[in-house]
This record gives sequence, structure tokens and C-alpha cells, in this order.
Amino acid sequence: MQAAAKASKEETAPEFIDVVFKRNAQGEIKGVVTRDCKSIPMTLRDHYTMHKDDPVYHDDDFYENPGKTPRRKIVFVFGYRPEKLENWQGALPKDGEEWTCEVIKDTTPEDPWRGALVVKLVTNLTAFKEAQRRKEEERLSIIMRQKNDPMEEYSITLEKAQAIEKFALAFAEKRGLNMAVKTLEVFWGYPASIYDFGNVPTHHRQEVAEIVRMARDICVHYKILTYSARLWLEHLLKTGVGETTFAYHGKRNVNCHSCGGIMKFSKEEKNKFARGEEILLVCEHCAKKGPVNK
Repeated sequence: MQAAAKASKEETAPEFIDVVFKRNAQGEIKGVVTRDCKSIPMTLRDHYTMHKDDPVYHDDDFYENPGKTPRRKIVFVFGYRPEKLENWQGALPKDGEEWTCEVIKDTTPEDPWRGALVVKLVTNLTAFKEAQRRKEEERLSIIMRQKNDPMEEYSITLEKAQAIEKFALAFAEKRGLNMAVKTLEVFWGYPASIYDFGNVPTHHRQEVAEIVRMARDICVHYKILTYSARLWLEHLLKTGVGETTFAYHGKRNVNCHSCGGIMKFSKEEKNKFARGEEILLVCEHCAKKGPVNK
């Protein structure tokens, strides 16, 4: 009885797939499955025979797991016909949009290579991804839209800004935020060529060479990388990237509860703390912000 109930539940469980839709001038809307809850076996030879416009043809994940692919079926929106376009109520996918859909019907469930899927639209993934991208661009706007950029002819895309942020955080993790900002400011004044280190102190040459190579990997100028990373770390020093608390250990030592990093009060901060005033610090190691507890 329990096995039958479990089987019945599995049969009625909703199926969700991701679909890229194509829409022509006549109002016809057809889709191709890009992510499927029912993946099917597939060989590399099958993949090579795909048309280059097929979304799965450009799916890098396929090479990591070449034995599976979404069902190769045409996808139609439930209840929609081109003649119903003018009176259609509700959302319809635009040309090239990707949606998460619920499968209403599979016309040939026994054959994953033929037939069609009739679906109900659930979530506009294209709009969601664009919204997420705009949110990320706003978060990294200090890097992407620099003020007083010393090399304004260089543009920074979101992908480059994310790479610069990753580099800046890794650079600060080893040195602390304050020291990283000071070091990047010094590095910015060094020559951009790893073959021209006449003005670079010997103890900095290896680090500068590594940063130049990193700049080449990100495809930005060395000066842009160091300048942008410094701007971002200065921003973190003001705002922080999360919440924490600090413990006071006497003299001027404070300890971050999130990462365990040790910092020192300035004389002014120590005097304010002694008077009972609230002190907010940004950890030089994890960039989290919070009050100092006694």
C-alpha cells in the first residue's frame, strides 16, 4: 500500500524545466529545453550532430557530464495559439527569453527524442538574471564607474569588476585592509611592465610581477587593477561587508569574533572607549563591521 502511494505521488509530482523560446513574426512560439528534471543518455557523437544554434550545443556542463542531456522535444506554451495573440491574457515569452516552466503534458513520454512538451510559464529567468546583474553592477559600481579614473580609456565590465573584487579581497586577506590599501597605493606608482623594474624595490618585484600577470589574466591594465582594488578596499574600510563584534583585551588590542583577527585601537578610539562611547570598527582581516564589547 505504501509503495503504491509513493509511486502515485511520484507520478503526480510536478516537473519543472528551463526553456529558451523562439518567437517569429507570425506569432508562433516554440522552445528548446535547456535544463531538464528528466535527463536522458547522450553520447559525444550525438552532441557533435547538434545544430550550432541549439542552446545545449554551447553548454559547457555537458563536457563535464556528457552522458546526460535535456529531452530533445519541441516546447509549446499551454493554451497558446498564434491566432489568440491579440486576446491573450497573461505573460508570453519574448524571442530568446529563458523561462522556468511546469510540464503539463508530454505527448510521447516513452520517447525522449520525439514529440512535444506542453508547459505552463512559471518564472522569467532572463528577467531574473538581468535584475541580478543590475544589482551586482550597483554593488560594484565603485569599481565599474570610477571617479577620477587615471586611465579613463579603459572600460570595466561586470565580469572584470568581479575578478578585481576577488583579487582585492585575496590581497587584503594576507595583509589586512589598511596595509593592503597602502601597499596597492605604492604599487600603483610602479612601472606597468614586468621587464622594467628599475624603480621597484627588490622586495616588491615578485609581488608586482604576480599582479601584472593577474592583470593580464583579467584583461585589464596593471594600473587599473591596482587602482580599482584600492578603491574597493577603501570602500570596505568605510562600510564593511557583514556584521561582527570585537572583544577588548586590554591596552589597545581588540579581537574580531568572526575571523579571530587581532587589531589595535588608535589612541583616540581607546580614549572614547574608556569614556563608555560606542566604537564601531571594520575588521582588517575579514572586512566585517561591528561594535567593541568590554
